[in-house]
Amino acid sequence: MASFGFPDNSCPIAFDSSLFQKVSDTSLVRAAVHDPDSGGMRCAIALALRPGRHVTVHRVYGSPARPIRRWWALSLPGSDSSAYRAMYEICPAWNSLDSLVSCELAPGARLAMGPGQSASCTGQTGYPVSDSLQVFLANPSRDLDTARCRYGRMEWR
Repeated sequence: MASFGFPDNSCPIAFDSSLFQKVSDTSLVRAAVHDPDSGGMRCAIALALRPGRHVTVHRVYGSPARPIRRWWALSLPGSDSSAYRAMYEICPAWNSLDSLVSCELAPGARLAMGPGQSASCTGQTGYPVSDSLQVFLANPSRDLDTARCRYGRMEWR
């Protein structure tokens, strides 16, 4: 694992350097990093999938969210929807979390990776920052091999 931090070391991000290589893409990072209480990432690095490597990303979605969008995770969700919402700062109004899609990244995919920013939810308390790494794809139709996506219902305990 390689780790790249920020100057004050407040946002270290570890990733598998055999799968990804760091790239310079400030517009991608800027699109992923959001202000406090708005969700997204609090900091990020831009990465590209190394040639010949295969990585599957996962997205839990549901009304009003759609399956092939910008926000993904590297690991499958657990069985507790409340914990998942807190890990990825997902307000109930943004996503019902009733479906799951898993897709392979396309060759050469570019992504931003970073820990979650806090989210303020209308009529609810919201979520603090999280250390759970998120994946942001600026162009999911290009960066995912959508022909190889698997869809299903999300079963929570």
